[in-house]
Amino acid sequence: MRRQTHDTVLTFRAPAAIVARAESTARERGMSFSEFLRQAVRRELTREAA
Repeated sequence: MRRQTHDTVLTFRAPAAIVARAESTARERGMSFSEFLRQAVRRELTREAA
């Protein structure tokens, strides 16, 4: 059985244009929309910590 890494669900509203652009970018990069968002959050937190 696979170990669960992501154990919390996030739900929030965002402008449709931003969501569409993020979904498109994720597809172009060969990743899921969820992984794209997780990486964006990680990147921002890393940038803030520096």
